[in-house]
Amino acid sequence: MSWQEDKVTAWRASVRSGSEPPTQEQEAVVQQFIDRSRAEAGELGRAAYNTKRSPQTLSEPSRICLFGVPGAGKSTCLKLIRDLFENCFGWEDGVQFQFLATQNSMAELIGGNTVHTWGVIPANR
Repeated sequence: MSWQEDKVTAWRASVRSGSEPPTQEQEAVVQQFIDRSRAEAGELGRAAYNTKRSPQTLSEPSRICLFGVPGAGKSTCLKLIRDLFENCFGWEDGVQFQFLATQNSMAELIGGNTVHTWGVIPANR
């Protein structure tokens, strides 16, 4: 991953000026993803110059859960995050990130997988 601050800045400007700009709360969640991605890009850049290639130089990847009542804007948030990952970072779903839900209907809405399918957990046992 190569961090391109100008690409992220342009993406945020286009999202904010779109037909449905994010709410303040959605902006805050997206900002957490931007901040963490920026930090990880810096770590990866420093690790590339580390001749020891020690895995201890990298922090633990983020695992973030997004909860809220129906209608709170969770799906919109996830769509923004997916767009950020795919269009700014060039990441691929299922490779650099994964969206999970507990039910098939919710997984379908977010373009993700169910926890049990993704984790190869038998649902009927």
